[in-house]
Amino acid sequence: SLVYQLLEELIDNGYPLTTEYHLLQELVPKPGIEAQLRSLLDKPKSGARSQDGGAITWRTPDIKYANNELFFDCTEFMDVVVGAEGQVVRASVRGEIDCNCKLSGMPDVLVNLRNHDLIEDIAYHRCVRHNRYESDRVLNFIPPDGPFRLLQYRTKNIANLIPPFYVNPQVTFNKHSGRINCMVGIRGGNLGLEKDKEIHKVVVSIPLPPHADVVKVSSITNGSYTYNQQSKVLLWKIGHLTMNSPSLSAEFSVKANDEIMENTGEPVSVEFQIPNHNVSGVKVESVNVHENYKPYKGVKYMLRAGRFSVRTV
Repeated sequence: SLVYQLLEELIDNGYPLTTEYHLLQELVPKPGIEAQLRSLLDKPKSGARSQDGGAITWRTPDIKYANNELFFDCTEFMDVVVGAEGQVVRASVRGEIDCNCKLSGMPDVLVNLRNHDLIEDIAYHRCVRHNRYESDRVLNFIPPDGPFRLLQYRTKNIANLIPPFYVNPQVTFNKHSGRINCMVGIRGGNLGLEKDKEIHKVVVSIPLPPHADVVKVSSITNGSYTYNQQSKVLLWKIGHLTMNSPSLSAEFSVKANDEIMENTGEPVSVEFQIPNHNVSGVKVESVNVHENYKPYKGVKYMLRAGRFSVRTV
């Protein structure tokens, strides 16, 4: 019955009607005493919607917090294609800023971005005042309560963008067998990466040919590996990458097939994270909250791999 109540409020004659989370909470109460008690403990008290707050459908006007806080998580993704000789064939940067708002009342927030002129394309939450951004390139908004995605962006082409580490994969095979050699190491690039900063959660996915059979890893200096026989992918989980250069060597057998010719493998894909790092220069420069209190404000940065692939030798 709860699902039917939600659908009744969500849809009117086949068209979306009410999609805001907090409005649905008011219109369709949660079932059970335990759920209601948990809701009262986990969420701030909020009054009924007034006519003044009705125009801002993403927030109720009477929200109250004992401690007012506003946090921003800025994540960037590197989309890179690296050639077999190590040269960058194509590179671009995507980013997103997530916000977690725990502010009382109806706060008016003003966010200034550093290097906003590097942004080529942007999509932001409906709470952001479009005219203000178009005229001043400033994010001015009354935020929703709780976590939400403030914006997503894509930067202009960044000249000479070089990944913070190198991956040298070699996958060769013939009618009978094949061999894998892969080495990874930090090179710094032009990202301003400090020598003592680690690259976290490095994972290299090495696709093997469709006729690959048994894989035998003969040498691995860091991390662990798994081989998926169905997808024909050797997954090398390196973990933290410091100034050393991990390597992996393996051999694999090939099922008999007269159509197989000597060849190299498909591009490998790479995953990684660099905490507290930003590559494009687009950052949160200042945050001002117009209310009768001074909230705690925090900003964190993270660089991740997006569509990151390296062609094999």
